[in-house]
Amino acid sequence: MLKSVLILKMRGPNTHLDILFHLSDPKPVKGTHGYPQPFTTSRKPDIVVTTLQAAKRVADREMCGETWDSIAEIAAVDSQ
Repeated sequence: MLKSVLILKMRGPNTHLDILFHLSDPKPVKGTHGYPQPFTTSRKPDIVVTTLQAAKRVADREMCGETWDSIAEIAAVDSQ
């Protein structure tokens, strides 16, 4: 069983942002960087760090009161 631990001088969890650490599907994640001559990168990250609000926005479920578990179960593709 897990229990909460308080460590002296360590910040508590950021519950305002609802930060998610999610195991990524091995599909490439592309990004565009730079200005005035942008370049594109493509990576296959192991872990994606995002907020619950951003995840809801991507899943077109921004206005619902669902949890990440229920959204992931509906929206995630079954990888095999």
